[in-house]
Amino acid sequence: MDASTLERRYLKINKKLGMLTGVWPYQKHSTKWISRSIVICLVLPTYLTQYARLIVYPRMDIVLNDYPYLIVGFGIFVKFGNYFINESKLTSLVGKIYEDWQNITSTDEYKIMLKYAERGVLSVILYTLHISLCVFLFICLPYVPPILDMVLPLNETREPLLIYPAYYGIDEKEYHSWILAHMTVMVSILCCVFCACDANYVYAVQHACGLLAVTEYRFQCACREVITQNENEFVEAMKQMYKNVSHSIQGHQRAVQSVLNITDGKYHAAKNFSVCRYVREITVAHDICMFITVGLLMISISASLLQIAEHEHDAMWLTNCMFFVAQLFHMLFLVIQGQFVLDSYDNLYSTICESTWYNSSCRTQALYILALRSSQSPPLLTAGGFITLNLKTFAEVTCRLLRNYLDLFKHFIPFTQDIPHFR
Repeated sequence: MDASTLERRYLKINKKLGMLTGVWPYQKHSTKWISRSIVICLVLPTYLTQYARLIVYPRMDIVLNDYPYLIVGFGIFVKFGNYFINESKLTSLVGKIYEDWQNITSTDEYKIMLKYAERGVLSVILYTLHISLCVFLFICLPYVPPILDMVLPLNETREPLLIYPAYYGIDEKEYHSWILAHMTVMVSILCCVFCACDANYVYAVQHACGLLAVTEYRFQCACREVITQNENEFVEAMKQMYKNVSHSIQGHQRAVQSVLNITDGKYHAAKNFSVCRYVREITVAHDICMFITVGLLMISISASLLQIAEHEHDAMWLTNCMFFVAQLFHMLFLVIQGQFVLDSYDNLYSTICESTWYNSSCRTQALYILALRSSQSPPLLTAGGFITLNLKTFAEVTCRLLRNYLDLFKHFIPFTQDIPHFR
């Protein structure tokens, strides 16, 4: 499959969002920097209005209320900055996806890669829908009071709401429509940046899983039982079996950082036969970004839980609950990518163990030993090398946050001062 067909069928969303925000690797240099400059010029004043609210209202309750929204705004600069710092690495990731598709010659391997390409597209669509739905709900938030005034009128008009807490230094009631229009544009840009940056990450992970699945298929087909009484035929079958295993390990090399060299029937192995090359490249390109993102998400979730415990069951409580669920789902979507890689590697390890290696020659069995030893250290997607991205980490972090903070919130004394939320 050539690059244009791949982009049209499986990278269409990634390319459109990437070109819109200036993070697509193969975008023209001038167009890329124009898109980036527009995004930065629009987002930076928005972040300043959020900080201006903290300066005008320097109170702890205001800080706790606004902190999760500040983290979301800062997340744009984190993800966007990663594409400035690691642009060459991210370009290499996408380029190797094109290269792998062009090197596929087997029909069965092509079908396997198609399966994981479709999974990648589905993951990108689900992530985009998740972010878009959250943005849509927050855009609809300011229209709730006017609707309630018509459906359930009170003696006075309800206070107008904003999409996120900010201070513009003008009469917010008089210019409420203009402020909402500006905020709507800003959260739409936020949606595009988050989806564009994370879509490439999600698709690259699914491509790595596809490479591991192809390697698994090659090991399944490498050794067959040989039933023959002809010595020459048996020798030729052993040679062919050795070539099949060698081909499987060469495929393993593409997914695995292997320096197993096979030349003229001789081989030697060096030290780093256990680390997944493509997964490691994904980790290196996103390591610092994921570390900051996951750390900020954990702090933001804690702040959201604090707001949920503080407020009664009112509109603000519902807003905080919705924001908490959105952050939790965002973290789940990021860490589950590491679980996909682990599951693919476990399947590969089981296939190598269950193959009929005992029907092969001694030197072919030696190759299996090297493959098994390399599989004992599975590749890991990490955040900064400190946080392993998998479902176990997500469950531990979530349970710890919920247990510790909810126990603390039972005895939390709410602030007595009335504050103008989202003013």
